[in-house]
Amino acid sequence: MINEAVQNNTRLFLSHFTSTTHHPWGTPSNYTKEQYFADDGIITKHVDMNKYLNTIRFVDRWIGDILKLLDETGIANETLVVAVGDQ
Repeated sequence: MINEAVQNNTRLFLSHFTSTTHHPWGTPSNYTKEQYFADDGIITKHVDMNKYLNTIRFVDRWIGDILKLLDETGIANETLVVAVGDQ
Protein backbone atom coordinates (compact mmCIF):
# COMPACT_ATOMS: atom_id res chain seq x y z
CA MET A 1 0.00 0.00 0.00
CA ILE A 2 2.78 2.43 0.88
CA ASN A 3 4.82 1.45 -2.17
CA GLU A 4 1.75 1.91 -4.39
CA ALA A 5 1.18 5.42 -3.04
CA VAL A 6 4.85 6.27 -3.64
CA GLN A 7 4.75 4.92 -7.21
CA ASN A 8 1.53 6.82 -8.00
CA ASN A 9 2.65 9.97 -6.17
CA THR A 10 -0.59 9.96 -4.18
CA ARG A 11 -1.34 10.80 -0.61
CA LEU A 12 -1.99 8.03 1.85
CA PHE A 13 -3.71 7.97 5.21
CA LEU A 14 -3.00 5.04 7.47
CA SER A 15 -4.47 4.43 10.86
CA HIS A 16 -3.44 1.74 13.28
CA PHE A 17 -5.13 1.05 16.58
CA THR A 18 -3.79 -1.47 18.99
CA SER A 19 -5.28 -2.78 22.17
CA THR A 20 -2.29 -5.07 22.59
CA THR A 21 -0.85 -2.86 25.31
CA HIS A 22 -3.91 -3.40 27.47
CA HIS A 23 -4.60 -6.30 29.80
CA PRO A 24 -4.28 -9.26 29.18
CA TRP A 25 -1.23 -8.09 27.17
CA GLY A 26 -1.30 -10.51 24.30
CA THR A 27 1.34 -11.10 21.66
CA PRO A 28 1.21 -13.40 18.63
CA SER A 29 1.79 -17.05 19.49
CA ASN A 30 4.90 -17.18 17.31
CA TYR A 31 6.47 -14.11 18.97
CA THR A 32 9.61 -14.96 20.95
CA LYS A 33 9.02 -13.82 24.50
CA GLU A 34 11.72 -12.76 26.94
CA GLN A 35 11.89 -13.73 30.59
CA TYR A 36 12.62 -10.44 32.33
CA PHE A 37 12.80 -11.73 35.88
CA ALA A 38 15.00 -14.46 37.32
CA ASP A 39 13.29 -17.65 38.41
CA ASP A 40 13.52 -17.12 42.15
CA GLY A 41 10.81 -19.59 43.08
CA ILE A 42 8.14 -16.89 43.10
CA ILE A 43 8.09 -16.26 39.37
CA THR A 44 4.28 -16.41 39.32
CA LYS A 45 4.33 -12.96 40.92
CA HIS A 46 6.01 -11.66 37.77
CA VAL A 47 3.88 -13.33 35.10
CA ASP A 48 1.80 -10.22 34.39
CA MET A 49 4.82 -7.93 34.37
CA ASN A 50 6.59 -10.23 31.91
CA LYS A 51 3.51 -10.22 29.66
CA TYR A 52 3.35 -6.42 29.84
CA LEU A 53 7.06 -5.92 29.06
CA ASN A 54 6.92 -8.36 26.14
CA THR A 55 3.87 -6.58 24.77
CA ILE A 56 5.58 -3.18 24.98
CA ARG A 57 8.62 -4.65 23.17
CA PHE A 58 6.34 -6.13 20.49
CA VAL A 59 4.54 -2.83 19.85
CA ASP A 60 7.80 -0.87 19.92
CA ARG A 61 9.24 -3.18 17.27
CA TRP A 62 6.04 -2.86 15.19
CA ILE A 63 6.23 0.94 15.25
CA GLY A 64 9.92 0.70 14.36
CA ASP A 65 9.04 -1.49 11.36
CA ILE A 66 6.53 1.09 10.14
CA LEU A 67 9.02 3.96 10.52
CA LYS A 68 11.70 1.91 8.75
CA LEU A 69 9.33 1.25 5.86
CA LEU A 70 8.63 4.97 5.53
CA ASP A 71 12.37 5.62 5.51
CA GLU A 72 13.14 2.87 2.98
CA THR A 73 10.49 4.15 0.57
CA GLY A 74 11.97 7.64 0.79
CA ILE A 75 8.90 9.34 2.20
CA ALA A 76 9.88 9.63 5.86
CA ASN A 77 10.72 13.34 5.50
CA GLU A 78 7.36 13.98 3.82
CA THR A 79 5.27 12.02 6.31
CA LEU A 80 3.47 13.18 9.39
CA VAL A 81 3.33 10.49 12.06
CA VAL A 82 1.00 11.13 14.97
CA ALA A 83 1.00 8.88 18.02
CA VAL A 84 -1.97 9.23 20.33
CA GLY A 85 -2.42 7.55 23.70
CA ASP A 86 -5.77 6.61 25.07
CA GLN A 87 -5.20 7.70 28.65
